[in-house]
Amino acid sequence: MKKYLCIFLFFIIAVSGAMAQNIDTTDKHILFAYEINDKNIDPWRTYFRNEFTSSNYTFEEIEASKLSTISLSNYDYIIVYGAVMAFTSKEPIRDWLNTKPKFAGKNVWLFVTANRWFLKKYNDQLLDLLKKADATIVDVVSTATKKLNDREKQQLVHTYVEKIK
Repeated sequence: MKKYLCIFLFFIIAVSGAMAQNIDTTDKHILFAYEINDKNIDPWRTYFRNEFTSSNYTFEEIEASKLSTISLSNYDYIIVYGAVMAFTSKEPIRDWLNTKPKFAGKNVWLFVTANRWFLKKYNDQLLDLLKKADATIVDVVSTATKKLNDREKQQLVHTYVEKIK
């Protein structure tokens, strides 16, 4: 009897530990801040949305032009998605970061994409602005996307979001 009771208690403790790990995962509130609604950015938003959903994360997607209306204190993690947009001087994420939002104590991930030149320069600008805003930078991905197919882009986002767990 004692033997079965010990086995049962061990099982309960093991299951409770596994459940606690799952609770930790689902309690993460993520802000996904992105440049603009745009046909080139929308697929990336979908990739991130799918990964957050499959990981049971609570998340919000907010376009850069609306970021000044929210409090970052509501989020545990912030993913800043910057995209180099060809033939335009618009870079709404950079403009928002120039307003010096309050990042102190926040875990921040930076994700920057571009089809070609200017990728490194934009990535470095955003990284510098995040550091000046006292963000705790957890990970940075800067990728040229011109030669990536949809599956490779999805895998890139999957690998990126996996690091949050």
